Amino acid sequence: MGRLGLVPLGAVGLSNLVHFFATVFFSFLLVVTTPRVADALAASDPRKARRALAGAAARGSVSLCGVGARSARTAAAGLADGA
Repeated sequence: MGRLGLVPLGAVGLSNLVHFFATVFFSFLLVVTTPRVADALAASDPRKARRALAGAAARGSVSLCGVGARSARTAAAGLADGA
């Protein structure tokens, strides 16, 4: 991969950064959401479990849109610079 040049190597670094952020964030959502859902289901409260899942899905969707928008802006800036 190092033989490709600076720009492709930089693109790989940027994509790894985005992938790492998404992995860490969604792992965090999983760790936070699972006990809430388990507690709600153990208490026989499916409404509370659905609320916990919906909140996690909403936070994940908003965050994913933010990461996608930032990646697109970064890529567009790189193309505008002639990279």
